[in-house]
Amino acid sequence: METDRLKLRFESLFDGTRTLQDCIVDIDRGRIVQIGQADGDSPIDVIRGVAVPGMPNTHSHAFQRAMVGLAEWRGSARDSFWSWRKTMYDLAGRMTPQLMGAVAAQLYMELLEGGFTQVVEFNYLHHDADGTPYGERDIMHKSLLRAAGQSRIGITLAPVLYQSGGFGNQPLSGGQLRFYNSTTDYLGILKSLGGVVRENQRIAVAFHSLRAVDLSTIKRVIDCVSATCPVHIHIAEQPLEVDDCVRHLGARPVCALMDAVDVNRRWSLVHATHVDTTEVERVAASGASVGLCPMTEANLGDGVFPLVDFAALNGQFTIGTDSHVETTVAAELRMLEYGQRLTRLRRCQLATEAQPDVAAALWGHCARSAAPVVGDQCGQIVPGAVADIVVLDSEVFRDGKMLARHVFGDRSVHVREVYAAGQKVVENGRHRSRDAIEEQYGRALAALSQRTGYKPS
Repeated sequence: METDRLKLRFESLFDGTRTLQDCIVDIDRGRIVQIGQADGDSPIDVIRGVAVPGMPNTHSHAFQRAMVGLAEWRGSARDSFWSWRKTMYDLAGRMTPQLMGAVAAQLYMELLEGGFTQVVEFNYLHHDADGTPYGERDIMHKSLLRAAGQSRIGITLAPVLYQSGGFGNQPLSGGQLRFYNSTTDYLGILKSLGGVVRENQRIAVAFHSLRAVDLSTIKRVIDCVSATCPVHIHIAEQPLEVDDCVRHLGARPVCALMDAVDVNRRWSLVHATHVDTTEVERVAASGASVGLCPMTEANLGDGVFPLVDFAALNGQFTIGTDSHVETTVAAELRMLEYGQRLTRLRRCQLATEAQPDVAAALWGHCARSAAPVVGDQCGQIVPGAVADIVVLDSEVFRDGKMLARHVFGDRSVHVREVYAAGQKVVENGRHRSRDAIEEQYGRALAALSQRTGYKPS
């Protein structure tokens, strides 16, 4: 990372809470040192447009970027998440460490161009397609770290513990075999990766779901890691999962988890789509955040989380792109708001009395709430935070509504520049390494189309 001090002067800046005009952001070693008002004699050129905090993406399966569109064929009248999963397993069965790195670099580049500057990578592809461990057990994860370094996105790498094929310790089979680690091996992977992360890279703990890891194992792993280590888990995404959890554990997923372990602000409960009123209240009171992935949840027909009720209890929520059917902040935030409008038959659902601008309320909340589950101070343009800054601009509109226009679909307001940890990685809307990354991605797609792997029956 460059160590020279950097000063940026912005025409307008939304720090995550309030808007400032003509201010200077002082950056050192990738972090914001101070923010001050510019004076008339400042020699620093003004960056036009509006600067906003880079958005953390709190849930990503990078390899799934390569399957966008491949599951969009009707197989039966009852197509669902579970039928989509067969296509996903087919792709997963063809993924190698080299191909994973190429696909991830492409994704991370696209995320940066879309306004995301941090990503939580929730990776369960540990071994070869038949379940045989690679000679270097953490090679898949290292390929993701290298891809993040190539694109310059900040990454919280979350290796996923996945041990059973369903509640009651059902055995893994087929496409799931490469996901398995013993608890001891999993803790070893966490330790190994902790020794290789670089600047703006972190390690988190992830459990695939309650159907894939039993509660006693979750408790054991939590006891073995730092009390500040972020923890991520899929939970209550599908009604079948909820029904199976009640049948096997005697409680709905969120309650079962919270009865067993201390769920607090470092936890991200991903999706949590099918929760009841008690679960909504318990999650809000715990300080944990709900990791919502609106475009993927819509694509899979998951359902809509009761976000308005949750937000009314001061519940914390973040956004992710999950399977990456979309890669822009604007698309995810727009779907987040529209899902609530469709279920509640009202407009402007996620604005607040303090922040009536829907786009500003959404952008600010999702960015700020991510810091505990990313594991670093980010999501705000404030002293001490990682210097992740997105500049929105337009050749048409020069007013105070650019953020709202951008989120709600006016493409004349676009991401023009992105600074990741103080380095400009997107200029004039284009990632600086786009050509090289796209070339390797093209080769990876060609190789994926020729490889064989697990084929779902």
